[in-house]
Formats: sequence, C-alpha cells, structure tokens
Amino acid sequence: MEALILSANDPELWSKLHPKKLSTTIFVTPTDTVYGLNTSASNLEGIERIRKLKHRQAGQFIYLVRTVEEAERFVSVSDSQRQILQRYWPGAISFVLKRIDREETAALRMPSFPFLQRLMEVVGEPLVSTSCNRHGEKPVETLQEAISLFQDSVDLYIDGGKLLASASTLVDITQMPPQILRQGNVKFLLKSTN
Repeated sequence: MEALILSANDPELWSKLHPKKLSTTIFVTPTDTVYGLNTSASNLEGIERIRKLKHRQAGQFIYLVRTVEEAERFVSVSDSQRQILQRYWPGAISFVLKRIDREETAALRMPSFPFLQRLMEVVGEPLVSTSCNRHGEKPVETLQEAISLFQDSVDLYIDGGKLLASASTLVDITQMPPQILRQGNVKFLLKSTN
C-alpha cells in the first residue's frame, strides 16, 4: 500500500488524520528534536515493524507523553523524580525511569513542540518514538531523506521542513545523582530538589 504524505503546514491536516488509523499504523513526523519514526504505545505490531525497519534487535525506544500522569502508566515516579520531571518538562530532555510492569527501565519525554502535542492528542495515547534512521546511522534532516530510506514500509509521512539533527538529552534518574547518558541541546543541571 502506498504511503500517505501530508504537510504539517496544511490547514486541513487534522481533519485528514483519523485516530483509529493512527493507532494502528507507523508514521514519520517532525518532533522537537529530529524526524521521528512513531506509533501508538499500544501498537505492539507497529513497534515490531519499527524495530525491523531500524535493523534494531535490542534497545529501547522513547515514550512521548503529554503529562507526568501519563508517564506513570509505564514507570514509577518518586517525589524527588517528579520534581525533576516538573522542572525540565516539557522540553527536549528524556528521562530513564523504572518500569512498573517488569524489571526494566524506559525512557520518556514530554515534548514542548505544539505539533507533537496535538498529534498525541489526536492519537489519544502516548507514542513510541525513535529517530528516523537505520540503527547506528545519522538521523535524516528532511522528509525526502526519510521517504528514500523507508519508502512504502511506513504508512504515513508528515513533512515539517528541514530539521537539524539534534537528539534529546538523555538522563537516567533511577539513581542519585542522575547519570547523563547522552548530551543534547538541553543542559541537565541537578540542583537541590528541596
């Protein structure tokens, strides 16, 4: 099936997107950092499709959430961790927390990008997201690059213009002091949370 290509600047965009279809597909969109390859968090088949497209057998993707309460569907959040999240979210910083359903961790981000916030609202649940590239390669900067890479293996592409490839800052707050795993444009500085 041929992939659908839309523009983030299309005034009719939101009327063309159907929540039920979005919840069962995989799609490339602009994010607050790079072009993302996304699906709804409940779409296990979509997550597996993304893993195969990325040539990535292991490792985690990032959950994009709208609120701390939404994050708590996946991870446990202590009072001190909540203070850190409330200080840095929304923004281009992802935090690693312990999952509530198994002995693993998950990385989560609350984007400040209005387009992405609206998209999550339309989907009606958090998104699973990863940079739009093959594992180990540089993320794409334009939709044309994304289409060349994945073609009709992706169901929907939304063009947001050229994006400078800049990954989110990634911080593990399962331990204190927190550990910076990846430094992006957003600086993480731990101050007293008292």
